[in-house]
Amino acid sequence: MTDHPGQGKSRLRSEIATLIVAVAIFVVVIVAGREPYEWYTSIPLDETVAAFNSMANKHPVGKHEPPITEDEIVDAIESQLPNLDASDQIQAIYKRIARTRRLPRGTQLSPVSSFVPSQGENYTVWWVNLVVMTGPQSGYGMRIRETNSPIAAAPSHPLQR
Repeated sequence: MTDHPGQGKSRLRSEIATLIVAVAIFVVVIVAGREPYEWYTSIPLDETVAAFNSMANKHPVGKHEPPITEDEIVDAIESQLPNLDASDQIQAIYKRIARTRRLPRGTQLSPVSSFVPSQGENYTVWWVNLVVMTGPQSGYGMRIRETNSPIAAAPSHPLQR
């Protein structure tokens, strides 16, 4: 079989076009594949909220406080993001949580039920932080709820009024 004049150039163009299409498909698969992976490895926010509220129902302070909700968490994130003094990585994590209502593995809702200022007196509070991990031993906590006078505490200090 012999090539006709111009057939070689046509075949080369066809092979280049095929290569460009293959590279484009590869890039799309790699980029699009990241999102399903993150979805697969993340945890639905509603599951974390249910587990937290179950724990809080047994907590000496938390059992007197209203349950936390997904909407409360998303609203807290969205209201704090514009002024959040944190790295781009941390801001991106919280933006993704608010958008997808899914938490990266290692993220947790963490209660704080006491506060000890520098004077050393212990005050009962009900603070809920959403802590995201940024490395094996590092993370960032965003305050989702801050109740300085929870029902479980007797008002004994201006902080608790």
